[in-house]
Amino acid sequence: VAEVNGKQYETLQAAIDAASKNQTVKLIADTTENVTMKTPYLTLDLNGHTLNGGQVKGTPALTVTARGTGMDTSADQTGTIKREDTAKNSGVSSHYVIDVQGAGWLTFESGNVINNSGIPGVKGASLVRVGDDTVAKYPGLNIKGGNFQQENFIAIKVDRGDLFLNGGTITSENSYAIENWFRTTIKGGTVNGTVWTWVYSNGKAVSQLEISGGTVNGNVASVTYDKSEGKKASVSITGGTVTGVGQYLKRKVPSVKLYWEELCGMFGIEDLRFYCAAGLDANPAAAAGTLQSTLKAMLADRDRLAEKAAPAD
Repeated sequence: VAEVNGKQYETLQAAIDAASKNQTVKLIADTTENVTMKTPYLTLDLNGHTLNGGQVKGTPALTVTARGTGMDTSADQTGTIKREDTAKNSGVSSHYVIDVQGAGWLTFESGNVINNSGIPGVKGASLVRVGDDTVAKYPGLNIKGGNFQQENFIAIKVDRGDLFLNGGTITSENSYAIENWFRTTIKGGTVNGTVWTWVYSNGKAVSQLEISGGTVNGNVASVTYDKSEGKKASVSITGGTVTGVGQYLKRKVPSVKLYWEELCGMFGIEDLRFYCAAGLDANPAAAAGTLQSTLKAMLADRDRLAEKAAPAD
């Protein structure tokens, strides 16, 4: 199912184990396996084929513990890394599709990473995890291209480490496209879904989210999970396009393209942007929480809101 320098192997893991530093492991057929890349500077070329991790409990389709690269050189860009999780096995045997741990640093250039884990707001497994908050290591994921998609649960969770988004697309329609607990930098690419940065009482003192380019089609917020004192979820927006409500967190940077006026016009609540902005500078995390809960209530009762906002006869 895979080859290294022209030599073929019966399993992808056998090919990975046989490969030396700077070599490329190329898929030549679809395979159902759960594999680990632990040799530094390997390249995994999906070559239009699929690595399927199935529903094996507690085991990612791909675990990365060294520096490496993932790509798909096929003309149609059909190469895929996936699991077969569903709502039924979510929280039971569902797991990450890619897990980057220890000294791992994965540069993802092209291809698809997909799964269907999750019941929105209830349980599931992230599509990709970077780091482990219980382990003092700082791995990383650098996305230069490709498509990461999981609609009903977190797409990418940065537990402890770095996420750099320089290209490609991350999508989660009903959950968090990016859930950041340490450090995320968005310089390019497209995010379809919510991007939140978090802190909690037993975690790091600071989590950082920086947006200087790309497009976020969703809300951006900083959140203190359990109201812990002395913790800071930091957001800096200096460029790019944010089409959700999180543009308040841009801290008055004029280079960010905003769509809040359109949203206000839709609901007839022009005054809300001033209400939210007023509390932001003093307490960004609190303002973000207030904004999210306010908008949730708005969306749940559009008719009542429209009637209230309409001019009196």
